[in-house]
Amino acid sequence: MVAAEIIIPILPGIRGPGARDLIDQFARAIDSIHSNIAEGYGKGFCPDNIRYLKIALSSATEAETRLEGAVRTGRLKHPDARRGIEQLRRARALIVGLVRHIEKRLRDDPQ
Repeated sequence: MVAAEIIIPILPGIRGPGARDLIDQFARAIDSIHSNIAEGYGKGFCPDNIRYLKIALSSATEAETRLEGAVRTGRLKHPDARRGIEQLRRARALIVGLVRHIEKRLRDDPQ
């Protein structure tokens, strides 16, 4: 959610052709991250949780790639953009760690 708090407010600063569509896709990807983490958490320690976490990971990767692209092409010039990219990278690392933890737990105690 920290990434969302940083990135969502700066999205209106995206300029250029298709900016509105890009902003919409961005917002959906950002929202998908924490939404899928929460939905997976609600499933408990099971393969379904991992599936939702992997969807969240894909969304974080998409958002990071789009944000990096917007910054590199000059479509988004905002001082918090780099901070948003770093938060997305951190979120991705945390999600990967959680997936590994749950996979290990399922291997060790398949119930």
